[in-house]
Amino acid sequence: MIDPFNKQLLLKRMPGLLPMARAAFSSSCASRLFPIYCRIHEQDGSGDPFKLKATLDYCWDSILADSNDEAGSKFHLQQVEDLVGIAYSSSSVFRQYSQDATSIVLYSMLALTSKNVEEPIWAVQCIYESVARYIASKEGVLLKGKQGLKGLKLASRINSSPLMQLDCSRELRDLEELSRGYSPELALLLRARAEAEPSLPAELIVPSDLPSLSLVQIMHLQDGEFCV
Repeated sequence: MIDPFNKQLLLKRMPGLLPMARAAFSSSCASRLFPIYCRIHEQDGSGDPFKLKATLDYCWDSILADSNDEAGSKFHLQQVEDLVGIAYSSSSVFRQYSQDATSIVLYSMLALTSKNVEEPIWAVQCIYESVARYIASKEGVLLKGKQGLKGLKLASRINSSPLMQLDCSRELRDLEELSRGYSPELALLLRARAEAEPSLPAELIVPSDLPSLSLVQIMHLQDGEFCV
């Protein structure tokens, strides 16, 4: 079984990638999560898929051109930051998915403009949280209170899911290909593949009564700790 969201592995592998390869990896993750944002908009009218897609397209266009202009980057950074703010203030029952879907595009923009190795790792956490939330909601996993699943038991339950294993295998495949050598042609392949491989099923499931803590935080709770 693959170990999803292996942060130590990501921290080890990211510095070895070229900056544009890290941006391509982040944008690939964002493209797989983007469809959930569109489905939420279709369901309740929240969010702005047109603006988010414009920023994601700007990321890919810059990656394929191996450059980005300062004015365009500044505009799209502000645009996606605004969309993140809207997602966090939304009353939609699906707002946590929207938060992940907008934040992951923000991390893609930051990977493009800042060249930091941490941004792709935050992108992976966004996609991990969304997939984990979907699994917990669909399977009715109890997370709150003393009887709530937490720690390694929760991590094992989520990580062993075929849906999580599939998405993680895609990330590792992209990472391995980018590690062997980056090119605009490879980035074009990653883009087309990611757009055809959404991380979440088309079915929208109203999230369970989730606690304020993230799934990753709950996975780090110890005996005697619980969330409300």
